[in-house]
Amino acid sequence: MLACETALEWLVPTTVLRQIPIPAGGTVEGSAQVMWPQFNGALQAKVTPADCSDDIAWPIALFDLLVAHNDRKDDNWGVIDALPRAVLIDNGHAFGNPTTNSPFCARFQGQQIPPDYVARLQPFRNGATTSRLWEFLPDAEMRALLARADALLNSGTFA
Repeated sequence: MLACETALEWLVPTTVLRQIPIPAGGTVEGSAQVMWPQFNGALQAKVTPADCSDDIAWPIALFDLLVAHNDRKDDNWGVIDALPRAVLIDNGHAFGNPTTNSPFCARFQGQQIPPDYVARLQPFRNGATTSRLWEFLPDAEMRALLARADALLNSGTFA
């Protein structure tokens, strides 16, 4: 995930999938990450994607669409009390999905992508052939990611 975030210059916590012990015994596959102090999940903070300003919500929507995040729900994003921005956590269900269920994506469906974000997507796409993402993603997932980036850039519309 970090290579994609770095390439886009958008930061979300680094997430790794691991087998995590559960109190009842055994393990469950889950994501592990470093949490920020004063983080409150969206459910706890009673915020929705509609409560986020466009400058916060657009990068999240584009990130979720590009990585085909299929588990963005109100218990895996939130806010940090001292910062006026949303924070993504639990990014483990990404890349291998044909679509995304992100409510941030639903918020901008069919809208024109602001020029500032198109300008940030273009270098990401231009550098894709040399991206470190090729080291982490299977070819099919990398090609799907690039196809999503191409579709955004070619249409200029969030779809």
